[in-house]
Amino acid sequence: MQCSYIFLCSDVTYPLGVGRLGAYMRMRLEPRMAAILLAATAVLAHAPSAHAQEREPRLRTLSVGAGFDVVRFRVEDGARMGASGPTLALDYAVGRRWSFGVHGAYTFPLHGSQALEGQSGDGVGLRSHYDSGRSSLELTLSLLRRIHLRTRLDLVVGGGIHVRTLRLVSSQYEPIELITGGLGGLARIERAIDAHFYYGGELDLALDPLDFVHHDNRCVFAAPVSLVALVGVRR
Repeated sequence: MQCSYIFLCSDVTYPLGVGRLGAYMRMRLEPRMAAILLAATAVLAHAPSAHAQEREPRLRTLSVGAGFDVVRFRVEDGARMGASGPTLALDYAVGRRWSFGVHGAYTFPLHGSQALEGQSGDGVGLRSHYDSGRSSLELTLSLLRRIHLRTRLDLVVGGGIHVRTLRLVSSQYEPIELITGGLGGLARIERAIDAHFYYGGELDLALDPLDFVHHDNRCVFAAPVSLVALVGVRR
């Protein structure tokens, strides 16, 4: 039986002393291999991973837009109502492929409609009937996903919590006041002009089954839809 420093006990017979020479070479090479492995470990520890190299930088976007907004809602007695008018929108988002977004809009209702259950609606001009005040505010907090379609062209889609108010006040008619809540979503196309500016269009919609105002004839369902053209900045 022959023994070596590497193999504590070996009963394999090596011709012409190869066993002892091999054991000696293993003893001499072991410190070099350890040094190589240590250097490789240090290099791998400091080298960025493929995931880190592919990770997109954090992006902040801010845009303003103008367009048209329509809201349709139904109240407890079965009547259907609606209001429409120009809208101004503001959008902010921060993140990478997934981001957090805030959408806000202010609408100037100019046209309205009302229809009792089982009847067709008649349109009215809100400026003459509700002359004391007309306004609508909208807020959506969303989780967004950015999709790169092609060079300088992105699609942003997402959804989240939506809240909207509608206030129509008249000196002759009963006021209409709503604060509805539910789920909202958006789809936005962004076309980059350069590294910092872009333009595009956005579609916003929501389904609100909640009415937070406690009045006699509450809203049971509201569905606002808006389409805006926008310009924005990113950094």
